[in-house]
Amino acid sequence: MVNLKKIATTFFCVFVSNSFLMGMVERETLSPKRNFGLISSISISPTSTYYALVFNNGNLQVFKLHSKQLDGPILQLKNANGIVAFSPDASTGTHLAYGMQDGSVEIIKVEDKECIRKLKVFDSPVEMVTFACTGDRIAVASSNKVCIAGLNSVEVQQEILPLSTFAISSLQWSPCGTYIAYGARNGDVIIRNVQLGCEVCKINGNGQCSACVAWSFDSRYLAIGSNNKIVMCEKGEDGRFEHFVTLQENVKEISAISWHPSGNLLVTVADGVARLWNTKNCECLRNLTGVIYSTNAAAFSPDGCNLVMNFSRIPSNRRICDILGIAKCTKCGAERDDLIEKDRDGKGSCLVCPSCKVIGL
Repeated sequence: MVNLKKIATTFFCVFVSNSFLMGMVERETLSPKRNFGLISSISISPTSTYYALVFNNGNLQVFKLHSKQLDGPILQLKNANGIVAFSPDASTGTHLAYGMQDGSVEIIKVEDKECIRKLKVFDSPVEMVTFACTGDRIAVASSNKVCIAGLNSVEVQQEILPLSTFAISSLQWSPCGTYIAYGARNGDVIIRNVQLGCEVCKINGNGQCSACVAWSFDSRYLAIGSNNKIVMCEKGEDGRFEHFVTLQENVKEISAISWHPSGNLLVTVADGVARLWNTKNCECLRNLTGVIYSTNAAAFSPDGCNLVMNFSRIPSNRRICDILGIAKCTKCGAERDDLIEKDRDGKGSCLVCPSCKVIGL
């Protein structure tokens, strides 16, 4: 016999739960008026003015980060591929580089919506782009190849780095400009000193999980997702990376890692769930997504105020102070509860204050 009361109760609970989650997401969402597919990556400009979304069908949209209305994109491009990057040098405007299917990289000035440079780098689709700290060089990945290209001269100066055996899954130039870290789909991670042209660290993957890498803003730490776990490592005095500390284990898919500018917070996305970590004590502060809304991309804004994530087709822009609570930091005066750690003398230190640096591992 069909239990109509049980069915009605179940339907009501699911409806209420979905309505609550939808309401929670919508309050914190800057959603595009038109979606073109699933969001595959998120990048934020160095001035924390814009953020760029890349969809898995090749569409690229740029939005204003602090817009108060659900406005449409200020810039929309087609045939983009993989992970895009903003130039850290904003002295001449906001420049955005993105790869294309034909192996080219285009650099767009966001304010003018103008293409200022187009480079033919590979014969295969470009999957990732990252800028050097000065903005005059880019590293580009395609399949299992990584190329460094200079942008100042008329003729593009190119250098091909040693190949990985497997396709590149993550690529990031260190903020200091000295290192490039890239990971492969078999879990391999390679850290190279670009200035000396040598490899300073390599982690061999187990073939079960694609690697993901992210530098802290001072280039002292590197967060690595590989071999079914997420770890942090510190650069030693000899320039080598060591002192590995594990944050999370037994993960099947690691999609994104991003550091807060203070170095004291880290957001990771593994198996569809975004987590916020306190890097001082390696404690997980928050699970930022639930079972209904999973995510595969997340990034802190360079000013440290916002965290942008995606829920499938929906970008969510949340203030850090809304994610955490209320109290007061004795160093920077921040009135946020969970951002505070009490020292032995009873004074507080703020996890989002740049002066309250991450402790040594």
